[in-house]
Amino acid sequence: MGKLLVRVSLIFGLFININFYAFCLIGSSSSLKGVEKSSNSNVSDKFEGLSNVSIVYFTEQIEENKENLQAYHERAITYLDQREYEKAIGDFTRIIEIDPYDSDAYFWRALIYLWMRLDREAIEDYTQVIKMEEYNISAYYGRGTAYASNSRFDEAINDFTAIIDLEPEAVLVYYSRGMCYLSKDLNEEAMADFDKAIEADPQSILSHYARGLGYFSNELYEEAIADFNKIIEMQPKVIDAYYYKGFSYWRIDLYDEAIAAYNQGLEVDPENAELYYKRGVAYRSKEDYDQAIADNTRAIELNPKYYSAFMNRGFVYGKIGQSDKEIQDYNQAIQIDSERSWGYYNRGSFYHDLRPEKSIADYTKAIEFYSMYHEAYYNRGLLYGDMGQYDKAISDYEKAVEIKPEKIEALHALGLIYYNLDKYIEAIDYYTKIVGIDPEYYSAYYDMGRAFYGLKRYDEAILNYNKAAKIDSTQPSVWSNIGLSYYKKGEFIESIDHCSKALELDSEYASAYYTRGRAKHAIKKYDESIADYTSALEVEPDHAYALCGRGLSYSDKGDQDKAIEDYNKSLQLDLDSAITYYNRAIAYYKMGQFHEAIQDCDNAIRADLNHFNAYYTKAVSYYRLDKKEEALQAYKAYLEYASPDAVFFINMANEKIKELEERLKPKWWESLSNLFN
Repeated sequence: MGKLLVRVSLIFGLFININFYAFCLIGSSSSLKGVEKSSNSNVSDKFEGLSNVSIVYFTEQIEENKENLQAYHERAITYLDQREYEKAIGDFTRIIEIDPYDSDAYFWRALIYLWMRLDREAIEDYTQVIKMEEYNISAYYGRGTAYASNSRFDEAINDFTAIIDLEPEAVLVYYSRGMCYLSKDLNEEAMADFDKAIEADPQSILSHYARGLGYFSNELYEEAIADFNKIIEMQPKVIDAYYYKGFSYWRIDLYDEAIAAYNQGLEVDPENAELYYKRGVAYRSKEDYDQAIADNTRAIELNPKYYSAFMNRGFVYGKIGQSDKEIQDYNQAIQIDSERSWGYYNRGSFYHDLRPEKSIADYTKAIEFYSMYHEAYYNRGLLYGDMGQYDKAISDYEKAVEIKPEKIEALHALGLIYYNLDKYIEAIDYYTKIVGIDPEYYSAYYDMGRAFYGLKRYDEAILNYNKAAKIDSTQPSVWSNIGLSYYKKGEFIESIDHCSKALELDSEYASAYYTRGRAKHAIKKYDESIADYTSALEVEPDHAYALCGRGLSYSDKGDQDKAIEDYNKSLQLDLDSAITYYNRAIAYYKMGQFHEAIQDCDNAIRADLNHFNAYYTKAVSYYRLDKKEEALQAYKAYLEYASPDAVFFINMANEKIKELEERLKPKWWESLSNLFN
């Protein structure tokens, strides 16, 4: 679209030039109907002969009479013919000083200002003309053109509309107003004006060209191609028609047709760098990288400062792994134009994985020169996220979404950051936005399932996992996660069934073996549980949780030696696993090795201060060793950390505390002994 906007701007420049000559030909009192010379004006006749009139003659007349308006006027027109615009303006200004109501002087001075792109001054002078001549169509058109040139499109539209109200068949005005509508993205109104202009003059190249651009901006590429073909039929030398014809074919992925259009253009103008560049883009899209490089190189030969050609060639070099040439082209492009964002963005992408800090600096530069660059915000956010700078990452992702609300990858990235920060509600909000944009977006449902799982809302987790599975049933992870959610709900048969589905899709999916092993353990199928844990370990030998789980199954099956062997291996992989220390403590307890059990309970508590079961097992172990004071303190610690749901064990702990406190009271004979001693 950037290229299109540039060309829209060029068209405004083009019709400003046309307007200049049109005004010179039709004068200040003419109609714009068909941009034809008015029969009431003799200005053009004067204009054609003025260049041969001696400025000296008019100057002598002015010296004789300092208020000779006709002499000032004729000399100004002569200066204009010789492109001495400042001198022409000076003479028209002198006329206005002598006669402030000379509308022709204001008009001609405005016309020169318009030619010089002094839009504000042109607008002021045209406004003076309109105050004096309410129905001066040419003044309205000139002012409208100046407004348009200054991007004041609403005011331009008002002036062009005023002309159309007076002259409904003014072809050029429909075209000009349509261009203003197009610049405001009011495509329907623009197309209606272009249609009207073409209806009035089917051979109007400008109107077909403008309508073609309108179709192009509306992504109606076949209609655009028809207009550009019409231009080529009428005037084969209009190179932009080939350019946009090829561009339209490229947009609908018809790369061969695009290349053919560019070839046609190059037959007309073999030295056209832009056509070589665009053909190179089409070859790149066809993955014909050698030809793409050749075309961009030719474009650079024709225009050594061709920024876009360097950028495109650099991108292609990256595709074929020639990174040195890739970065060289990006650097060259930035050297050509250090204030364009594209070069910094591509160079930032090049450095993304290699030099993150350099990449961030380039993305920042890209944003500096184009504040709406949502891709740069998104990519910079990715790097900040990788670096653990989540606040900055969130800020960049949010900015990307602000610029482009439907940018799903940024919404997804926000959801993932909040998920990783255990802010599951915020994560769910972003995933919900994604499915509102794309109801078939698998990852949003999948990750929403994970977020609900994190909230222990297992039914909602299962619901969203199932939605993901409807979209893509070939992913083993979604079935495994459904199985895990059912396991957490205590629905172990459902858990086993869904994990089995995952394993049908991928017989080496360790997580599914692990979860199914847990579910089978829960229904006391210890041999099958051990088999699943073993399968998980065959896939992932360092799966610490699988070793711990298999150890528990061995323990509950009665094989404490194998259980302890697995716990030992698990702890070699994860020294801070409270559950593994606790499970090993239970195995030692079952073997009557109470000192070892106590030691592992302490290890579990160090890893997780709130591991209340470790306090209880520690207390029971001390009790079995008849260490009453230590047992009493451990039972009290258990009550401090115990879950309110553990009613049975809380009651048991209270009974033991009473018993131990009673047993620790001094006996009567011990009191007498202390008295005599």
